[in-house]
Amino acid sequence: MQDGRLRAVGAFAHGRKTGTFIFWNTSGARVAVIPYQDDEKAGTVALWYTVPGARRELQRKLEAPYVENRLHGIKRSWSPRGGRRAEFRYQRGVLIDAGPGRTTARRDPQPEALAQAATDETTDKQLLPRWRL
Repeated sequence: MQDGRLRAVGAFAHGRKTGTFIFWNTSGARVAVIPYQDDEKAGTVALWYTVPGARRELQRKLEAPYVENRLHGIKRSWSPRGGRRAEFRYQRGVLIDAGPGRTTARRDPQPEALAQAATDETTDKQLLPRWRL
């Protein structure tokens, strides 16, 4: 940034993102950690809640495992106050299980869970529009 603080740090190999990228907001609070391999998300993406002007993140918002740029595994989200909000299980980018705060035994997610997963995806992408989460 203009004042010398980092806004993002990460490495490129042959013009492609590789390794872990860390992103901060304009106040210096960490907002995301995103692992990449050959320009694709590969590993656990983590997001945090922040407020304008705060120099530290408030609370974790999301943990989402990626393989070859697709959700694969259990995606967990938390409310701004820290309580577990939802869990969604993905397999190669496809939602296969959803529940409020813990993974359920359902193999066919209900319409409400599908809607929540879609809403979460939109919200997550809005957090980091420049970096295309």
